[in-house]
Amino acid sequence: MKICPNCGYQIPQDKVKFCYECGHKFGEKTETKAEEPKSDSFIAPFDTIDFAIDEPDGDEGLGSLFDSSDSSEEQESSFDFSSLGKSVSRAASVSNRNYDNNGDDGVIDSGLVIKNGVLVEYKGKSKSVTIPSTVTKIADQAFYMNDYVESVSVGTNVKEIGDEAFIEFKNLRMVSLPEGLKKIGAYAFAYNERLTVISIPRSVTEIGENAFENTGISSAVIPKGIETVNDELFRICHNLKKVTIGEGVKTIGINAFELCENLTTVELPRTLKTLEHGAFSRTGISSIDLPEGLLEIGSYAFFDCINLKEIRIPKSVRIIEGDAFVGCKNLKKIYVSRSLSFNYEDSEIKAQIIYY
Repeated sequence: MKICPNCGYQIPQDKVKFCYECGHKFGEKTETKAEEPKSDSFIAPFDTIDFAIDEPDGDEGLGSLFDSSDSSEEQESSFDFSSLGKSVSRAASVSNRNYDNNGDDGVIDSGLVIKNGVLVEYKGKSKSVTIPSTVTKIADQAFYMNDYVESVSVGTNVKEIGDEAFIEFKNLRMVSLPEGLKKIGAYAFAYNERLTVISIPRSVTEIGENAFENTGISSAVIPKGIETVNDELFRICHNLKKVTIGEGVKTIGINAFELCENLTTVELPRTLKTLEHGAFSRTGISSIDLPEGLLEIGSYAFFDCINLKEIRIPKSVRIIEGDAFVGCKNLKKIYVSRSLSFNYEDSEIKAQIIYY
């Protein structure tokens, strides 16, 4: 633990060269103010770095970078922003401060904390944020529960968005994701009820569970490079009306679209093999074309789909849980292959079973 003599802020690490709260520089051996760096130690102030950020009102501009030393002593004293976690006050405004870069390549500018190409945290108050092309990854919880941001443009070189990176904003309405993005983490955009504009790039091959839970999106296209629509991916998306799932998807996970009561149009791929428990439970679908090649329909897959009137089970299906259609009170007809043993006697289904 180190205490800043200037502001009294308690810093979790001992081997640091400046106070993260006020920017006060520590001496090598004593708590005296470090000498100002010589003018030749400055890197040209962001002349070659792409920062296209709307700065918050009152921001005094871009911070300055300093040359880092190769000495082992200064490398040992490097400051790790990510190790601070949530112990650092989120209310601290750091966007207009200049920091000595000796032993650390972190950059703080317009509220963005960037280290080694990773956007570690956002501390600004801008309504609109553009993530620069120098960023390749957005860390877990980088924009955690932000109260100010309304729109985000993610830089063209970002390949991965971490878990809970944009979770639970008060005002987030629009996100632009770049082609080239590969991974969207679990809960990445969850609980943004005002988020209505976002498209999943075709380059994405992995989307974590609950990534878009309880958002305001009205339509979604799952890219063909994804094999699994993960558990609760679009759960409680009240405005979701249409979903297109690309070829290549094999599994729709547990409760993936549960409680999307306005979801009426679903396009399924020929590659689909499994509908897991509750996949389309409590949705607004009245009909759905299950593809030939589907093998398994899990329990409560269509639970409480009160608008569903009839459904055809493909000949390829080998397993269908008897309670897959529980609560479908308006379901009148289920078309089933004669080769399939469908046990529904204890499932409260009143539909007519028609074998073909």
